Amino acid sequence: TIESDLVITTFRKTEEIHKQINLLHKKIQEKKGYLTITEGINEITLITEGKFSKSIKQLIDQPPKNCQKDIASIGIKFLDQFNQTPGILHSILQKISAQNINISEITSTYTEFIIYVEFKNAKLTAETLLNCLK
Repeated sequence: TIESDLVITTFRKTEEIHKQINLLHKKIQEKKGYLTITEGINEITLITEGKFSKSIKQLIDQPPKNCQKDIASIGIKFLDQFNQTPGILHSILQKISAQNINISEITSTYTEFIIYVEFKNAKLTAETLLNCLK
C-alpha cells in the first residue's frame, strides 16, 4: 500500500498536547483520514495527510519540534508466520539503505510494516520492497 501527500509532525510530549491530539484524532476519524500516532518517552509524532496540516495548527497550540512535508508511506502486509522470522525487518531496511534512501519514520503492527520516505524516493522504495519479497 502506498499513500502520498503525508506530513510528519513531532511535538514534545506534555499532558496538554495529549489532550489536543485527542481532539485532532477525533476530527480526523470523523473525516476517515489517515493518522498514525507514535508516542515515545519525550515526544509524540503524528503522521497525517497534508490536508490536515491546518487542523494541527488550529488544535495544537505548541510549535512542533519537527515537521516534514511531501512524505509517502509504503506499507507491507505480512502473513502471521512472518512475525516469527528472524531478521526479516532488518533485511528490508538494509536493502532500502543500500539504495541511499533516507527513512523518515517507521511504524508497524503485528502483520504490517510501514516505511515513510520523502515522496521523491517512494517509487524506488516500493521497487526495492518488491524485490525483497520475491
